[in-house]
Amino acid sequence: MVQAPEIPAQHETNSALKRQEARSADARGEHVGPLPIEGVQPKSKDEISEKDRDDSADEASEFWVIIGHRLKITDSLLVIFTLFLFFATFALWWSTHRLWKSGEKQIAIAKQSSDALVAAERAQLFILMDYSNVEQKIRDWIGSCSVGDDGSHLAGSFHVSYWIKNFGKTPAVIKEISHEISFMTDLMPEPYYIAIPSSALPSRYVIEAGGHTDPIACQSTANWPIGVVRGVANRECSIWFIGRVVYDDVMGGKNHETGFVWRYRSDGQGFRRDYSDAYNKRT
Repeated sequence: MVQAPEIPAQHETNSALKRQEARSADARGEHVGPLPIEGVQPKSKDEISEKDRDDSADEASEFWVIIGHRLKITDSLLVIFTLFLFFATFALWWSTHRLWKSGEKQIAIAKQSSDALVAAERAQLFILMDYSNVEQKIRDWIGSCSVGDDGSHLAGSFHVSYWIKNFGKTPAVIKEISHEISFMTDLMPEPYYIAIPSSALPSRYVIEAGGHTDPIACQSTANWPIGVVRGVANRECSIWFIGRVVYDDVMGGKNHETGFVWRYRSDGQGFRRDYSDAYNKRT
């Protein structure tokens, strides 16, 4: 059986006296708080003040004051780091964006240079007039008709001969030719082409750089009204020679197009080139 520790009589007497004093102080209103615990010494005012100073110092070390506002140091550093990360990311994006734009410009410049080189080296076809019997036919027909014959039709046809020449630096392969001789007061807004049969294409359909085809003949339909011929002779209307050539080049270009239109008026100068944009398309 465990025996309870013996407490010295003097210690019991001191404790009893302290309790008695505490009760008396409470009765007089001089003491507020719990009774002192036996064996525990209450802290002095100096010890309490020192602890408060330590707590205040710890609290002050966790905050700083900016423009009159107390901010927690760790939170402030987190905000600063986040802002730094944002601006660093934005700077990286902006640098990459500028680099990408610069690359696009370089690609565009390289493409333009390449296109310019191809354009300088590729085949370029043009039309050259060779011979026409229009002026002679008009003189012959009008000389053989009387004034009252405007409603009658004339036997025979107009004839135009021309060349296709390659002014480029590489060969061209002719794929299609369209041509016609027609009477009109003015050109239509847009051309309408009818390709000649492939059997009528020139035998030299591959034209080397600087070369040209053999003469190509274009013949008008027969039975022109004498009234139309008189209108041409009186410069009231015109005869038009219209056509187009479609070709490929050995640089990889497909379906290049050279359109042409020539106009005849009775002023002694024969056929002259007309520069209407829609009829002089070149690709």
